[in-house]
Amino acid sequence: MRQFFLLVLLVFLGFSKIVLADTGKSYSEKYFELQNSGCVDMACVDSMFSWLYYLQSSNTTLGDSISNHFLKYANKKSSNYLKAKAYLLNAVVSNTQGKSIEAISFALTAIKYFDKGASIDKCFAYQSLSKAYNEAGNYKLARESNKKALAIAEVLQNEVLISNSYNSIGVSYNHDKQYKEAIPWFRKVIELNEKREKPSAVGYQNLGLCYRKIGQYDSALFYIKISHNIAQEQNNQYNIAYSFLELGEIFLEQKQYDTAIVYLQQSASGFDTIKENFNLAYVYMYLGNCYSAKRDKQTAQNYYRKALLLNEYNSNLKQRYELYFQMSEMFSLFKEFDSAYSYSQKYAFLQDSVLRTQSKLSAAATVASYQLDEKENNIQLLRQKNELNRMAVIIAVVLLLLLVVLALWWLNHNRFKQKQKEFQNFQTLQKERERIARDLHDNVGGQLSYIIYSLDGINEEDKEKRNAVTDSINQSVRSVIGNLRETIWAISDANISIQDFSDKLKIFTRTLFKHSNTKINFVENINTNRELNALLGLNLYRICQEILTNAFKYANAAEVNISLNSEEGKLLIEIEDNGIGFDATQTDKDRYGLQNIKKRTAEFGISLTFKSEIGKGTKYSVIV
Repeated sequence: MRQFFLLVLLVFLGFSKIVLADTGKSYSEKYFELQNSGCVDMACVDSMFSWLYYLQSSNTTLGDSISNHFLKYANKKSSNYLKAKAYLLNAVVSNTQGKSIEAISFALTAIKYFDKGASIDKCFAYQSLSKAYNEAGNYKLARESNKKALAIAEVLQNEVLISNSYNSIGVSYNHDKQYKEAIPWFRKVIELNEKREKPSAVGYQNLGLCYRKIGQYDSALFYIKISHNIAQEQNNQYNIAYSFLELGEIFLEQKQYDTAIVYLQQSASGFDTIKENFNLAYVYMYLGNCYSAKRDKQTAQNYYRKALLLNEYNSNLKQRYELYFQMSEMFSLFKEFDSAYSYSQKYAFLQDSVLRTQSKLSAAATVASYQLDEKENNIQLLRQKNELNRMAVIIAVVLLLLLVVLALWWLNHNRFKQKQKEFQNFQTLQKERERIARDLHDNVGGQLSYIIYSLDGINEEDKEKRNAVTDSINQSVRSVIGNLRETIWAISDANISIQDFSDKLKIFTRTLFKHSNTKINFVENINTNRELNALLGLNLYRICQEILTNAFKYANAAEVNISLNSEEGKLLIEIEDNGIGFDATQTDKDRYGLQNIKKRTAEFGISLTFKSEIGKGTKYSVIV
């Protein structure tokens, strides 16, 4: 867009009756000399406009005061041409400051004051109007305005203005993410550029961007490299840096991170030299993406912070929420979920804010666009007759925009909830690891301590005592090995098959009741290849262990029946004994084993039911 306005200004100055010989004076001095002369003829007005255009371009902070002063002067005079140029300057300044609604109003007023014939001034006004509509997010009106500018440029047979209009229409399609529709317009820009002695790199850049967006990277590289060569021949530092940026993005999207980093670093150097901080912030963000993908967290974080620092100066909210999103993704990648959650919240808040602002701007631009038709009296009559319909349309548009915003919020909210769930699972896994460590310390550690203590008696002279000590040590070692094997089995694999789970449960049950008179009946029916993740499988195994251990210790049962049924999407484990049972209506406050079972099932979404009566045994049903 910057190249567009520079080219338009060159054409404009070429057709204006301006004498540039007195270069020793400042732009403001030249303007005030002309104003003090009180002239209102076209040549004088063109000169005043041009000096003020130069002045606001070189010192943007003076934009408001310059344009307001010119407008006040114009309103004191009766010249429509003077008023048109004053409103046009206000439109340019408003566009520069991002005040798109004000720019629309000023540009429309300028168009009204210009003669109905074709002129460079009027073409420039329509192109300024198009830029304002683009910034307001109303791309359809942006293209309509640019097509009016194109019609004027074609009447004037001005190839520079025609090329600018082609380019601006394509840019509008790009903003609207209609990249395939933009391609023909940029090709027209290139066809006109090839006729010039010094072609512009802009058309090639934009065409390369389109092909990158639709995933045709070979074509994107071809056109971006052409634009880069043109920029180097013309020593255009901005276009050189921008072409490096595009090349870096192409390789970044293809996950060729080392190549992308080389181009992006060259782009960063170029933008830093010319102090183009807006694009430099994006370059730093893409470098952060590259290093994040390469798992270099520190370097990625440094680049993201550089980008945020630059963004504080350009205050572009859209760029900022994109940065927050990338930082949230990076911290999630490195499983720093607190930081990821923080940046995700910042991203969601800013995105909603930008979307609301964009919706308001687009609606305001739509309302302002009704002034475009030259048959103003007929439009006014139509407004009066169809006021209710117009209001209904506006309300419908606003409601639709609200629905879109709500849909985007809902999608983002669900995504955030998913990340939060992943973080909670991570915390749960960490707690389970800590609990396993405690179990190993308490059970295995205690048994090993007992073994060490028992070894002191291995040299007893009494043979019976030595044999007793040896048997005790042997049992303790076997118990330790068993506990370790169960724990390693449950946590070593990412997934546990149902069959493997069933086999381990059989071994545990038979080992537990090996020296008892209890009859064990184990029935399995596995009709699926389903697998359990390590965390779920471990806790399900511990639940079954707890139930069977309780039966072994307290039930005094003659028979224990275990059935395992696995159908598609469902695993049912039933454990039943014919022992002494217990009163299930009483509180389980003092039953530590049952409390532990209920806690595990609640934490992992496992369904548990049980029934027991004194003298009639106990039955547990576990469903996953």
